[in-house]
Amino acid sequence: TNDTRLNRDLFRYIQEDGLMAYMSFAFNSRKLWDGMQDLLRPMLDSIPNVSGGFYSSAIEVLDIFIDEDEIYQLLPGNGMLVLSGINSFETTYTTYEYDDDFNAQEITKTKEEKLPEFTFMLSTDGEENMRKIMDLLVKLPDGVVSREGTHYLFPLVQEETGFPLYLSIADGIVFLSNDEDLIQNRLGTGYPNSLGKKHVKALKKNNQVIYWNTQKTLADIPLDMLEDNEGFSQMMLSGAETFDEMWVLSSNRKDPS
Repeated sequence: TNDTRLNRDLFRYIQEDGLMAYMSFAFNSRKLWDGMQDLLRPMLDSIPNVSGGFYSSAIEVLDIFIDEDEIYQLLPGNGMLVLSGINSFETTYTTYEYDDDFNAQEITKTKEEKLPEFTFMLSTDGEENMRKIMDLLVKLPDGVVSREGTHYLFPLVQEETGFPLYLSIADGIVFLSNDEDLIQNRLGTGYPNSLGKKHVKALKKNNQVIYWNTQKTLADIPLDMLEDNEGFSQMMLSGAETFDEMWVLSSNRKDPS
């Protein structure tokens, strides 16, 4: 059984209006790690050319030096991935123009692209330690992570995709998102009109919920996204014709009330 509950504070950071899809999960991270060790040890010991149970011994050594309670506080094991809509981002790209003598000149231009707006939220009981980890990553070379006030950014991702990717820590939650309004204006307060009763009920009762609003997705997604991917287009059209919403619920609690 799994008696881990989803952090209800996550709900206020999701607006039902415009919601396309989400996935939630709630598992006991301590039991998961213990189970993984039981599964991995015999597998690792069976690797050829390594004798004496080297890998399983290495796991035991890690258990000695790593404070497992700190890890479980850092990552209790519940969170949500939310697709909240389609947003417009201005991206830059490089092209070439040629003069009368056919000499190439590099030109940087901008264009507007529509991309899914998403937020990944992960509960944490170790906000201070999570910030310490992110501050260490800021010191890495090549500008992998930068800091902007209380938020963290991933410049290389923005260079490749054209949209900012934020990581922020607030309210016992780690947020990874390209939703600028959420990160800049909503942390600590949430949205005034958040999830309705049917969503809250499903999320509270189940260890995992997958929800997809097919009609909203089909209405919002740009036509060029459908045209560029025939398989995705067929899946979308078929889903929208078959049902308005899709739910996948999973619970293995003793009392799912």
